[in-house]
Amino acid sequence: MNTGPNILRFKINWIISGEEMKESEKRKFDENREQILKELEEEKERNFKQKIEFVRLYAEWIKKTPNKEWSKQHSKFINSMYKKD
Repeated sequence: MNTGPNILRFKINWIISGEEMKESEKRKFDENREQILKELEEEKERNFKQKIEFVRLYAEWIKKTPNKEWSKQHSKFINSMYKKD
């Protein structure tokens, strides 16, 4: 059952808009609170693992890439962050 994120969106929209949630939405959210929190925790864990894997792969790339190429690519990236007027 993957209803958590949909119910959570209702809750978030309610918080953002300042509007009152319908009583049925409140009950559904409260009834599924544990499932919603579990799904959010699982998503948080997946995101963390993806970030760690990216760092590991990037460090591996840096170690095996010649400094000249590595420096050129980083310079290009950093320069692309600045707006040119």
